[in-house]
Amino acid sequence: MATSRDAYTQRLPALKLALERHTDAVPHDGHCYLLRDGQQVGRFKSLKSAQAAWRDVVEESGWTPPTRDLDPKEYLVREATMRENERFHEYWGSSHKFRVRGGVHRNR
Repeated sequence: MATSRDAYTQRLPALKLALERHTDAVPHDGHCYLLRDGQQVGRFKSLKSAQAAWRDVVEESGWTPPTRDLDPKEYLVREATMRENERFHEYWGSSHKFRVRGGVHRNR
């Protein structure tokens, strides 16, 4: 469970924007600070209100995340790997149910 003393950081390097609480860059007073290029833009009592201000700054800047072009072959490889990992975890996650139990008379 998160407490009010837990450090929190959210960054967007493209805009030099940061949202921080209980870090070395901001005071340890329990407030969330919105920083742009290292300068304080806002101070908020709650993380929810700080994130709303974060969204406003991002929307005002017009920034959009860059699109990632994914090759169809790479997509298929990733999907196959994901399915293999799921099978692996499913098998090993339930393997404890099928262990061999025995004792002194196991091999008789």
